[in-house]
Amino acid sequence: MADIQDGAYDEAVKGVNGILHIASPVDLTNVGHPDTIIQPALKGVTGILNATAKNGDKVQRIVQVSSIASVYTPGAGPKKHFDEKGKCSTELSRFTRRT
Repeated sequence: MADIQDGAYDEAVKGVNGILHIASPVDLTNVGHPDTIIQPALKGVTGILNATAKNGDKVQRIVQVSSIASVYTPGAGPKKHFDEKGKCSTELSRFTRRT
C-alpha cells in the first residue's frame, strides 16, 4: 500500500485474522535526515496499529519485520549477505535514540 496517510489501512484490516507488515518506504538518497527513513516507517507502523485497534476486531496476530535500513551502511559498497551481526551505521541509528 503506497498511501500511508491517516486511515490508509482502515479497510485493509477489516475481516482479517492476521497482519504481516513487511514493507516500509526507504529513500537512501538522503539518509542524513530522519524524515527520509524513520518518519515514514513510524507512520506506517502506527497507521497499521491504529487501524487494527479501530477496525481489526478479528486480528489475532501482527508480525512486524525490519527493513534493510537496520543493517545498511551508506557508502559501504555492495554487500551480498546480511545477518544478525550487521547493524546500521551511526548516521542512521542516531535518529532512533530516545532522550
